[in-house]
Amino acid sequence: MRLSGCRFYNSGEELNFSIFSDGICRAKHIESFVMNVLREIQVDVYEIAPAIGSRWVLVSQTNSDETIYKWFLRKGDEFLETEERDVPNRLRSEVLRRFPRLAAWMPTAA
Repeated sequence: MRLSGCRFYNSGEELNFSIFSDGICRAKHIESFVMNVLREIQVDVYEIAPAIGSRWVLVSQTNSDETIYKWFLRKGDEFLETEERDVPNRLRSEVLRRFPRLAAWMPTAA
């Protein structure tokens, strides 16, 4: 999947996302809607636009108690979703240097 086609959701503590990258990314607000689960919750929808010179974007998505991480690596002009196992160890090491708190989640880089 292309990063340009992904949408990310925020409604406070239960549903949110964080962006990690080697450049400044812009989160652009797309829309808002109200979701009725146990109560009315406003959900804001965003898309991510990475910096022109960025090589990678890592997005952490939290839904209640579950957090998943999605890697997007530059391939030409696009950022394509990449399976964690296919991310080079050198890149994982770079991410851990920039964002040490991710060490609890990320497998040890060689």
